[in-house]
Amino acid sequence: MYKDITGIKSCTGCMACVDSCNKGAIVITNVGGILYPQIDKDKCVDCGLCKKVCPANHIPKCAKLEETKVYAVWSNNDDIRLNAASGGFCTQMGVEAIERGGYVATVIMKDNRPEYILTNDIEDLLKSSNSKYVQGNPSGIYRKVRDMLKKETEVLFCGLPCYCAALKNFLKKDYPNLTTIELICSAPPSTDAIDITLEQLNATEFIAFRKKIDGNMWGRDYNIVVKKGGDTKTHKKGENIFYNYFASLMTARRSCTNCQFAHMERIADFAAADFHGYRCKGYEKGVSLVIANNHKAIEKLTNSKGLQVIPETWVKALNSNHRLYNGYDFLRHHPAVIFRKKLYKTNIFSKFCLNKGIYRFLWLPFKAITKVVIKFKYKKAIKVVAKLDNI
Repeated sequence: MYKDITGIKSCTGCMACVDSCNKGAIVITNVGGILYPQIDKDKCVDCGLCKKVCPANHIPKCAKLEETKVYAVWSNNDDIRLNAASGGFCTQMGVEAIERGGYVATVIMKDNRPEYILTNDIEDLLKSSNSKYVQGNPSGIYRKVRDMLKKETEVLFCGLPCYCAALKNFLKKDYPNLTTIELICSAPPSTDAIDITLEQLNATEFIAFRKKIDGNMWGRDYNIVVKKGGDTKTHKKGENIFYNYFASLMTARRSCTNCQFAHMERIADFAAADFHGYRCKGYEKGVSLVIANNHKAIEKLTNSKGLQVIPETWVKALNSNHRLYNGYDFLRHHPAVIFRKKLYKTNIFSKFCLNKGIYRFLWLPFKAITKVVIKFKYKKAIKVVAKLDNI
């Protein structure tokens, strides 16, 4: 199974191993709403390509911190900005790439699951706007990107940090016509969280994970949109259980609660996230935190005509998002996580995920230890970036 490629605690679900196999010897299995690769021993020829491409086994070269620049960014197009989870940076970059004749590798929702597409259609791109808080199946996208790059066509690849690392391993060389954006992420829950939420709300389709109320209210916009019959309904954070599953980390992939890629030195050209706590005129519409990790990225960002770009400091970035310097969460040691295989889909496991009553008290000590770890790593990170910000 996956342990023949990397361990269950390390597998990121990037599925680059699937694309690397020319014998079709790797299939995908669903374990509690989390996807893992499995090797078909009858087809496997022991070439080792799957192990070589795996980002858990081989982390590509990261950016030099002294070459990075931090920015607050948002799209000048209000429709793009308001429909995005933050400031619309990724969508705007995608629009500009397509207008130059390029393609964008991005994620849309299809049949209540995230699905990777490679598109040069702006309408398809706009469907991908807004965050996806669960992992999909990215297999196939790496080959499509490689084939397009070989045609000397511009490609913008948007994905999780481990996916960007996997793409770099898969391609084996740099392409000047490729730009990558890694999304600074937390530990996404199992896709079963979607099904459970739809059942709770008596809905049939999950449309959006974060909807800005009345066109703004960024930062307080953890409202989901679902389809009930022919109508769409918006449910605030307290009215649905999806974010209970997200925050509890009980169904998260093991590698995500000890992420190897959650540090300041990044692999992609850009790193992007919400710029939490950022204040400026009109901030309620959304602001993206963007870190340009090399000269190519800085030039591409500052030359964009569709983006508002404000130079900022690393200190503000670190204050905005702890996943820039910490990928560890002590909740990975919670008994409900350790014995998840036995407890999964039982009533007691659901209560742990909902994190209410006495179950919240059982959750709090693990969260408290995590906060201590974050505080310790924050102090170390601040000392590093103080030199970059000339503090």
